[in-house]
Amino acid sequence: MPQKYTVYLNGKALFFNKVQDSSIRNIPGKDYSALNQALEELRQTDFVSLPDILPEEGLAMLKQRFQFIRAAGGVVESPSSRILLIYRLDTWDLPKGKIDPGESEIEAAIREIEEETGIVTTQPVAAICRTWHIYKHNSSEILKETSWFHFKVASESSPIIQTEEHISHAGWYNLDQIKQEQMQNMYPSIRDVIQTFSANL
Repeated sequence: MPQKYTVYLNGKALFFNKVQDSSIRNIPGKDYSALNQALEELRQTDFVSLPDILPEEGLAMLKQRFQFIRAAGGVVESPSSRILLIYRLDTWDLPKGKIDPGESEIEAAIREIEEETGIVTTQPVAAICRTWHIYKHNSSEILKETSWFHFKVASESSPIIQTEEHISHAGWYNLDQIKQEQMQNMYPSIRDVIQTFSANL
């Protein structure tokens, strides 16, 4: 499945491609005024598209406008094809976190999975996708880019959660169950990761 270029802001989606949907506003233009208009319109609507801006150019513009943070995470699959999920701040999530200085994306994903769940992984089976979301932290507006990887483990060990990261539960779940239940209470970017992972199986 090709990489989706969707940036989320408070659960609302900014697309860098023309969307064939009359309910989605396509804003013309290739400059910062078009980008700023799109971000402003996301205050009132759930979906906005910038069809004239190439995804790479749009992301570069956002990196100039916001503080930029890189993160990495993983979809961890057990021998019985169950997926490791965490429950953080009343929302289902995947283990992930910021990339430390000097770390590669894969090294960060492996470290974060072990820190948040106690599950030890090695080299990933494949890269899944990248996701982007904008959020506010204290007085800073941040654009976070997360690189996602598919890991397989040899056993379905019991997770040991990192409570200081506000994780209250972690467990293994069938993909069908996740789609029917947990996905209803996930951030849109995490749903995108699960859907992309599932489509590539």
